Amino acid sequence: MAEETKGPSRIKLPAAMAKDLRNQEVSVVRARKDIQTLKKLGLQTQELEDKLDWAEEARKTLLKEFT
Repeated sequence: MAEETKGPSRIKLPAAMAKDLRNQEVSVVRARKDIQTLKKLGLQTQELEDKLDWAEEARKTLLKEFT
């Protein structure tokens, strides 16, 4: 059975993609504020929050593992 190797990934994101992922943090913060506004208006936001949480985790993971 093949062993998993721990260590730096051999795959690296292109610099432009890594930069775009870092810049998306501003969009995530803005989206969270927008969701809070929708929530104050009485709208159901759980699905939006779940998707945003997933997207933020994916963004962080890509940056951590591939830069």
